[in-house]
Amino acid sequence: LDSVEEVITGWSIDGSGEDISAVVSSHPKVKGASAALVHWVQQMTGTIRVLKEGGYQQVKPLVRSDIFYPGYGLLPVWSVGHPEAVTLPRVLPGLMACTNVMVGGEDGFLGLQILARLVDTGVLTIHQAADEIAKDFAKKTSTKKSPKPLAAPAPGLFGWARGKLRGKPTVAAAQVLSLPPGGMAGATSVPLSLAVPLFQRGFGERVGVFSPEEVIKPDAF
Repeated sequence: LDSVEEVITGWSIDGSGEDISAVVSSHPKVKGASAALVHWVQQMTGTIRVLKEGGYQQVKPLVRSDIFYPGYGLLPVWSVGHPEAVTLPRVLPGLMACTNVMVGGEDGFLGLQILARLVDTGVLTIHQAADEIAKDFAKKTSTKKSPKPLAAPAPGLFGWARGKLRGKPTVAAAQVLSLPPGGMAGATSVPLSLAVPLFQRGFGERVGVFSPEEVIKPDAF
């Protein structure tokens, strides 16, 4: 794209290849949901920060919208809190909108909306809601229930951008086609290990906390 107006990063909650270790704590003294699952519930409750109409705003998560995804068509997505909505605008000046979303079956998101409402109204704590999700996941895993498939294979992990190319409105997207073994741990550790040698090249005289795209040059990666 010659210019970018909106960027979305997202992932699927259906058939993502996650195993039970991603949702249940592996620590011998901690029972119930994993830290990753607790973090996910935090991202779906309260308010989340997104870039909207050129400025940062605090908005409610789990709001549905539809985007046109190349090769798929109209794709329903649900908003969720995540760092990319805050960090990507730092390296994409002039961006008007940036958010993170999830894709999957509508029934699953209706259930998540109910849980989020119970947390927001104080009926459940974040940890209790995460435990409920972990129990439901374990039940589905033990019965080997497959999620209801979408109309066409939706992207599992993707980046989506809307802008202009040669003066015409254009949408561009990229998705991960395969993941390493190990569920969330494997998917997270591989890019980390590849990037560590590149960290020392990008900081210069700067100090502080940076997102990968701020300190790693794409060509070097």
